[in-house]
Amino acid sequence: MRLALFARAAPLGMALLIAGCVTPYNPFKVSQAELRRRVRTIALYPLVTNADLVNPDEARALIEPLIARQLAAGGFKVVGSEEVARMRGEAAKSVGELYDPKTGEMNEANSKVVDAAVHRELALKDHVDAILYTSITLVEIEELHGQHFYCGDQGPPYWPTQLPRGEHPTRAMAACFNTVLEDAEERDLYSIRSGIIPTETYALQTHAKRPAGAVLKHVPQLKAAIKDTLGPLTGQK
Repeated sequence: MRLALFARAAPLGMALLIAGCVTPYNPFKVSQAELRRRVRTIALYPLVTNADLVNPDEARALIEPLIARQLAAGGFKVVGSEEVARMRGEAAKSVGELYDPKTGEMNEANSKVVDAAVHRELALKDHVDAILYTSITLVEIEELHGQHFYCGDQGPPYWPTQLPRGEHPTRAMAACFNTVLEDAEERDLYSIRSGIIPTETYALQTHAKRPAGAVLKHVPQLKAAIKDTLGPLTGQK
């Protein structure tokens, strides 16, 4: 899936840090001028997230209006995710199950047929030039020379008070906001991610995890992550 692109971004980021490179990450897969020339209307794909991390409906209700406002402020016309979801539902009726009823895994062949149908309808009905895919995912925090990095941000792993004496994090996770912009032919135009907050930490004999839904309670961090990822695209830095 498109959002798997972000699995390849973290090793590159760490390699740049190790090399001492300070070149900013360039999210544009085509020139910025070409993107602005080709893309005037963007459709929002429904936000993808893990139900164990945040409530999907609550996350969409909070985050998608923020995305739409920033895109509109940048001069783009926006087609909301509810329209995309409606089109997917209609298209799915003609191809069968999108998910295996036994395993819950996505039927990739049927999903591709549905996506193609949705892309055609969006282009014909709403003159959509590109689709923005967004997600909230968990990533492993990387440690380098005592510093902790995740999705272009840095900061200490989560612990509610202070780690017990002698304990050191063995694994830590953080929530990140991811964006991928694709044209109608599913070619990447733009992709970037930004850290939201560290979420859980494992030490030798202890484990600390933020309560379910905590990510949505950190609204300033969420807004900052959205601004960081969409700022280069919209010019609203």
